[in-house]
Amino acid sequence: MIFKDVVNYYNELAEKSKYLLEFKNQILQVKAKYIEAYTYILDGTITSGVNASNVESAKNQVTNMVACIQVEARKVNLMEIGKVINEIYQVKKDKASKLLNSIENCSNWIYNFSNMPSIAVQQIESFIKSIDTAVKEIDNIFYKNDFLNNINSAIESNECVYEESATLAIRMYRTQIELGEMANYMIIINSIYERVCAIFNVSASEYKLMPIKIESGSWYEKIFGNSKVMAFIEDWLNRAVGFIYRNYTNEGKLKGQSNKINALKENLKLTELCEKHGINTEEAKKVLKQNLDALCLDTYKLTTRNNKISIGENVYDLGKEISQAVLESASDKYIDTPRLEKYN
Repeated sequence: MIFKDVVNYYNELAEKSKYLLEFKNQILQVKAKYIEAYTYILDGTITSGVNASNVESAKNQVTNMVACIQVEARKVNLMEIGKVINEIYQVKKDKASKLLNSIENCSNWIYNFSNMPSIAVQQIESFIKSIDTAVKEIDNIFYKNDFLNNINSAIESNECVYEESATLAIRMYRTQIELGEMANYMIIINSIYERVCAIFNVSASEYKLMPIKIESGSWYEKIFGNSKVMAFIEDWLNRAVGFIYRNYTNEGKLKGQSNKINALKENLKLTELCEKHGINTEEAKKVLKQNLDALCLDTYKLTTRNNKISIGENVYDLGKEISQAVLESASDKYIDTPRLEKYN
């Protein structure tokens, strides 16, 4: 498998998914009707309140709201969606994919909601949530397709002039990396670059992150960007990946996303690292607050499902870290154990 295979895969997926753009517009109309009706009822409640004299009126308003949403929901072409889901599956070959699950879930809600004589308010909220999820997954497919085609165009044009000192090579040694994962890793790295650009007050559109080389098998990408930003990213990733692997067991014990993020920020002294690279942390307080947590989260995503990664010249092997921890633990136990005296 080569990078071109990834591009072709998403091109075919986007082609099969074209109707989803119309489906997206239809379900957004359903959501818009919900927001319109909900806002109307909320404004009326705030203005006049709910009491014994107008409780029946409030009840009728809710009933009318549900009816209006049902009318809009019945306009969604579910017959066509069934065909599209089947065509997408021929490309993805994965019935458990987020895209297919979100579309099927939203379609089921639309069908059931359209035919229900009555529905609880809590169910409406779940229905609207299914719309949000489907829209997100549809947008994600077309975003990835555009992103990968832009990268492919840059590689094929071969116009990238770069300084070796402003490059960084990253490799995931796991060989069973799926097409979708390859795209995700490239997007994560691009996201890290854009966030660090924001911290340095560097324009990511002016100093674009350019791919120099992409290989599959064990996934590899060599990239070029702003020299200050690239130096920070290499320093940060080496520290962060090393910390995550060294503390693998402890990281597993941390409950919740925020705890993991705080563990990285506190142990790696991220603010001090920014200062080391010339960032005025006092002036950049707001930008740092907006980007540091997401930077940590993106870094965690790179290590998920990958037990061996190289950043530049440095290789991080989770298996070796665990073996070393086991050996150290065993060594401690031997030290604490009295020596067995042999009988003569």
